[in-house]
Amino acid sequence: MREFNSSDFVYVFSIGQYENGIDGNSNWESGDWNGDGEFDSSDFVASFAAGGFENGPRSTVQAVPEPTSLGLVTVSLVIGLGLAHRRQKSLT
Repeated sequence: MREFNSSDFVYVFSIGQYENGIDGNSNWESGDWNGDGEFDSSDFVASFAAGGFENGPRSTVQAVPEPTSLGLVTVSLVIGLGLAHRRQKSLT
């Protein structure tokens, strides 16, 4: 139904992987909503920060980055590579 609500919490808790002490055994379906392989409290922070909780059905999700964020990443990489090159040059 593409709706994020309290039934999703009931479902993931019924799987039994919340803070179970087994490293890397969780995925999106079992509650790992931040992609670190674990289902813990940080996944709740990520899920609520996304802003979709109990807001009704969601439309199709698009995984295309915003142009401004892509530009920021590119600029950061160029600056980082330039600084690394300058540092390496000064060490020789």
